[in-house]
Amino acid sequence: MKNYFAANLRFLRKMSNMTQGDLAEVMNKRHTTIGNWEKNISKPNIEELIILADYFNVDVNTLLLKDIPSRPDTTRQYKKFNIEGDADQAALNSSNDFANQLIESLKISIQALQQAVFAKSAEIELLRNKDHYMTGE
Repeated sequence: MKNYFAANLRFLRKMSNMTQGDLAEVMNKRHTTIGNWEKNISKPNIEELIILADYFNVDVNTLLLKDIPSRPDTTRQYKKFNIEGDADQAALNSSNDFANQLIESLKISIQALQQAVFAKSAEIELLRNKDHYMTGE
């Protein structure tokens, strides 16, 4: 059974208008690792295969065992995917911006809560000291 992984990865990456460096960022790898996968020098582990298949919207079996570039319906599908991908990327960027704003807001809230807890702790300590002083214990 022939393994088409290297050719399929290169095809899917190029149809997605990605460089090896772009895909390396997605996979948290070096661009040379992606190049080695595409040259069939090395292979990703099973977890990486699942991430790649999910990212390119194919199943692992297709990624490994089907000759994707030779299928005419695939080229049309991925050209369509690239057009929709631009809109998806814009939505993702917007979601990321919102998430970052939310994180910053939460950080500010946490800091305010920490300050309030510190102030209450100091107040309680003062009251304890006052009580200790008044009772002589």
